[in-house]
Formats: sequence, C-alpha cells, structure tokens
Amino acid sequence: MKKPVTILVVVALLAVVGLLAWPRLHGAKTVQLPPGSKPTRHSGGGMPIEWGVAYNAKEYKKVQTMASQAISDDPKYVQGWMEYGMASVRLGQMDKARHAYEQALSLFQVRHREDPSNAQEMYEQAVMLLLLGESDKAEITLKQAHIDYPTDKNIAYLTEHITESQQNFKSETVEP
Repeated sequence: MKKPVTILVVVALLAVVGLLAWPRLHGAKTVQLPPGSKPTRHSGGGMPIEWGVAYNAKEYKKVQTMASQAISDDPKYVQGWMEYGMASVRLGQMDKARHAYEQALSLFQVRHREDPSNAQEMYEQAVMLLLLGESDKAEITLKQAHIDYPTDKNIAYLTEHITESQQNFKSETVEP
C-alpha cells in the first residue's frame, strides 16, 4: 500500500515543481515595482479583468463597487477613479462621476509634474478633460502636448481626431 501512495506523492510533487518552473524556463519576466512601493492587485496600473467583464455586461453598480474598494485601498490608483467615474455616468450619478474624473485628472497632472518626459500622462489629461466635458481645455492640453511630444502617436492621433473622440466618449462624459 505504501508504494502506490509514495509514487502518487512523487508524481504530484514533480507536477507542482514543473508548473512553478514553467514560466522561468520559457522566458517569463517578473514585474519590478518601483522602490518604496508595495505590491497590490492593482500594481500593474491597468484595470482588473473582472471590471471589464462587469462593464461589458452592463453591471455598472458592480464596477462602481469594485472601483470604490480599489480607490479606498489605494487613493492614487488612477484607473480606479476613471472606472468609478465611467460607471457612475452610466448609473446617472453625475456628481460622483465628476468627482472621480477630477481625481483622475489631478493624479495625471501630478504624475506629469513628477515625470515631464512621460507623454502618456499628458494624453490621459486630455482624455479626462474630454470626459469632464471640457473640450476647449482638452484641445489646449493636446496642442501643448503635441509641441512637447511631437513624435508621440497617441497624442497626434487624439489631436487629429478630437471631434470623433468626443463622440466616442459621449456616453461616459459629464456635461459641464
């Protein structure tokens, strides 16, 4: 009786070791967090996949709840503020949406001041201004961004297609 159990345990251990070693053997990279930051489930900066699933299923209250928890855990989690704002617009809660978008805009502005070489932060500021219904300020931001980052493709595209972008963002926009 001991022999089959021993063989089963050895096979299970080899399987676990193989699964743990697979990413390293096949060139997977680990994510390095900036010094002084602590890992969270939001460390990558993007939106957790379950938010996208809920948003696509039009479960806006669920998205709002998940985003609210995320920004409660980490008030500097800009994607959380953006998703909270978008879900709030869809729920007709314009005051909450405006507050969330303003928080996200403020975070993008701070990030840009901390790293002026990062064109993405300027792009995101313009997007937030569009979501806030402040298209004139978005255009000014984009013009300056285009001067500062003439080779950035995202900024160039948004600058050239601002009217189209305003229409695309219409369902998530807070009216001024």
